[in-house]
Amino acid sequence: MRERSLILSLVSLLGLVVLLPAQGPVYRERWSYMQLERLRAEVWRELAGRGSGTKNRVGILLAEPDRGIPYLPTAKALAYVRGVEADAAFVLRATLAVFLLPEVVDPESTKEVCRSLNASLFLPYSVEIPGAIEFRATVRDTAGARVFETTVSRKTDLSNLRRARPVVKVPAAELADGQYTLEVRTFLDGKAPREKDQNLRLSFWVQRGYQRRAEAAMTAARELHEELDPLVRGQLLGVAAAVSRAYLGEAFHGQTDAVADLERLERAVENLREGRPVLAGIHGDVPVQIVMPSGELQAVVRLDEERHPATAAKAAARPLVVIAGGLPSYDPASRRPASPRTGLPRGLALAMPDFGRAEDFHVAFLESPGAGRDYNKALPAAIEALRELLAVRDQPVVLVCEREAASVVAFGIERLPASVRGLVFLGSGALTGPRIDKLGARPLRLGKLIDYPGGDGIDRVTAYAEQQRQKNADWPGDVALLGNARPPWPFGLPAWQQEILAFVREVTRD
Repeated sequence: MRERSLILSLVSLLGLVVLLPAQGPVYRERWSYMQLERLRAEVWRELAGRGSGTKNRVGILLAEPDRGIPYLPTAKALAYVRGVEADAAFVLRATLAVFLLPEVVDPESTKEVCRSLNASLFLPYSVEIPGAIEFRATVRDTAGARVFETTVSRKTDLSNLRRARPVVKVPAAELADGQYTLEVRTFLDGKAPREKDQNLRLSFWVQRGYQRRAEAAMTAARELHEELDPLVRGQLLGVAAAVSRAYLGEAFHGQTDAVADLERLERAVENLREGRPVLAGIHGDVPVQIVMPSGELQAVVRLDEERHPATAAKAAARPLVVIAGGLPSYDPASRRPASPRTGLPRGLALAMPDFGRAEDFHVAFLESPGAGRDYNKALPAAIEALRELLAVRDQPVVLVCEREAASVVAFGIERLPASVRGLVFLGSGALTGPRIDKLGARPLRLGKLIDYPGGDGIDRVTAYAEQQRQKNADWPGDVALLGNARPPWPFGLPAWQQEILAFVREVTRD
C-alpha cells in the first residue's frame, strides 16, 4: 500500500544508488516506459495542425507490430511526421534512454552519490548500431546558458548500453540552485545528429538542503497521517507519495516536478500543524489518494483559487469531471510493461494540461484499473470521495473512461452512483443491450481509435441504440459517437478534448 511505501521511503536513499546494473528489471522497465511515453508525447505535439491524412497514417504506424522493440512504431511515426526515413540511426537516437539520478541533486547531501547528477545512458531494447557511438552531453540553465559539457566514448557498444554502463556525471557544487536541462546527442562514426533526429533531453534540479527537507517533511507526514480521517489522510498521503517517488529515484512523468512536490508537502504539513485544511494554498495539478478499506486509488485534482477544497464549502457548488485512463500498454493489444502496473493520473493530467481550466467545473484524473483491484467497487467510492473533497454537492458528475477503464466500467455500469449523469467511453466500452437500456436517459458518448480492438464493440453499441430508436420513438436512450474521426490509439484523451468539453457543457448546463 502507498502508506507503507511512504514509511519505507524514510529508511534510506537506497533508491538513489547509481550502480545501475544492480537495479532490478522492473525498476529499469519503469524508466524505459517513461521514455516511451515522452517519445509518444513528442509525436502528439508535432501532429498539432496536421491534416487528417497525416494523423491517420500516424495512427496506422503506431498500431503496427513492433517486432519485439516497443519503441519502433513510435520512432517510425515520429520520423513520418518529420518527413524523414526511420533508418537505423534515427531509431537508435529515438530509443536512447537514461536513468537520471538523483532527480534533485543536493550538494549538501549526506550521501556523496547525491551531490552530483549521475545520468546512466541505456538502450531498453537491442536495436541496430549503425556506427561507433560517442555521446556529447550538455547541461543548460533555464536561460539556455551552457554550464557543463562532456563527451562519453567508453563502453558505448550495444552490450554496455543494454547494461546502462555509459555514465554522464555532472558535479553540482558550482551550480546555483534551480532547474537544468541535460541534452545528450548521439554521434555515429563521428557524425553529429541530423537536423530531424531525436536528441535526449531531460530536466533535473539542483537544490541545496533537499535531502534534509524531504526527510523532515516525510517524517512529519508519517507522524500526522494516522490521526486523520480517511479523506484528509488521503490528501496528505497523495502529496507525500510524490516526494517519496523522487526520493527513491523512481521514474517521473514527462519532466520532473520534484521541487514543487516537496514545497507542496511542506505546505500541507504546516497547514495541519496550524489547523488549516491540508491543501490550503496548494494549487495546480495536486496528487491525492482516495483511501478505502480495500486500498487506495491515486488521483490528481486540478486546483486554483476558485476551485479549491479550502474554499469550495463556502462557494457555489460546481460539477465534476472525472477522467480515468487506460493501462500502460506497448501496443493496441494491451501488451504491458512490468512497471508501472496501472495508468497513473499525473500522466493523464500532462496529456490534458489545459482541460477545464477556463470552465466552471472541477476536474479530477483517476488511476486506471489494474493491480488486482475490483475497479467497479473502488470507482464509485472514489467518485463519492472526490465529490466530498470538492464540495460538489448536488451537481452532476461526468465520467470519462479511456480504453481498459471504459471496458471495466461498461461491465459493471450498474454500480455507478446516481451522481454520474454523463458518460464518455474512448476506444472501448462494449455494452450489452440490457445494460444500454439500464442507462435510461443518462447520455453516453463513444469515441473510436485507429486499429484499436474495442472499435467493434463501440459499433455494436451504436447499432443497438439506432435499432431501438427506429423501433420505438419513445426509447429514452441517448447514445452517440463523439464524432467520426479516429485518433491514433495512444492519443484518445487529448485528441477528443474539445468534443468531451462540449459534451460536459451539455450535461452540466442548468
